[in-house]
Amino acid sequence: MKFNILINDDFHPVGISLLKAAGFTLYVGAYKEQDLIAFIQQNNINVLLVRSATQVTREVMEGCSSLKMVGRGGVGMDNIDEKAADELGILTFNTPGASTTAVAELVFAHLLSTYRFVSTSNVRINEHPEQIKELKKELSQGRELKGKTIGVWGCGRIGCEVMKLALSFGMEVLAYHPSKTEVEFTLEFFDTALDIKIPISPLNDFLAQCDIISLHLPLNDQPVVTAEIFAQMKKGVTFVNTSRSGNIDEAALLAALQSGQVAHAALDVFSTDIDAKLLQHPDTSITPHLGASTIEAQEKIANELARKIIALSKK
Repeated sequence: MKFNILINDDFHPVGISLLKAAGFTLYVGAYKEQDLIAFIQQNNINVLLVRSATQVTREVMEGCSSLKMVGRGGVGMDNIDEKAADELGILTFNTPGASTTAVAELVFAHLLSTYRFVSTSNVRINEHPEQIKELKKELSQGRELKGKTIGVWGCGRIGCEVMKLALSFGMEVLAYHPSKTEVEFTLEFFDTALDIKIPISPLNDFLAQCDIISLHLPLNDQPVVTAEIFAQMKKGVTFVNTSRSGNIDEAALLAALQSGQVAHAALDVFSTDIDAKLLQHPDTSITPHLGASTIEAQEKIANELARKIIALSKK
């Protein structure tokens, strides 16, 4: 079957090339809800491809009888009403493995920047280049990752990749996952492959022992990391969230930073109404949801989505 496909968010050219070569009719847009419904209706769209910007609501799907599939480039499905899709017989799928490396590496970009004052140095030197000697003395208390204990909260693909990188840095690794008792993965190093098994720690021990905690959970209905959870963490912890902003209580994080309970926070995701005090806090490292934003990840995402559609068209 040859589908009519609407690509409504950014999509790497490799995916477009694959879909064109397969004989599909492609449209590219950036439509919001009502315009999106109208375009799908007018052009008999069968497949809608999105990233995180497009909201695929029940209203969109109920208004588009031609729509058979919705593909999301990325890990989560937060912007797609999966319940409605299931009720309407619309197939949904994503690319859970394509951005694994990119997100895990971003965790360590934040950690290295935080531990060695990279971002702070960059800003301060640009503002006052004449104060380099003073700045060197002021920021001379950097720390090394080797020997530190990192806790990975959420042991899916990305969490396991973070553990692999942590082990390569010589870090101690603890794991916490609500529904697992053990996490297994293979660590490849040149021609050697090591099968690693890490037991899941009790939450209380996990929180109390970690120098760094990195969060890797799907979106929950309520914040998972609350004021109570921050209070149980080791004093002076570094906290990293590259998963979903709704998983943490941002007000509680700001309070923990202000009290010194959390020494540093690194956020790639945050709510639209986040307190500016948290964004501008001197002990935060902030990126604007760049987890999957590498050239390599974008190509993998487009390639994986395109190949899934091609495979489904042959069934």
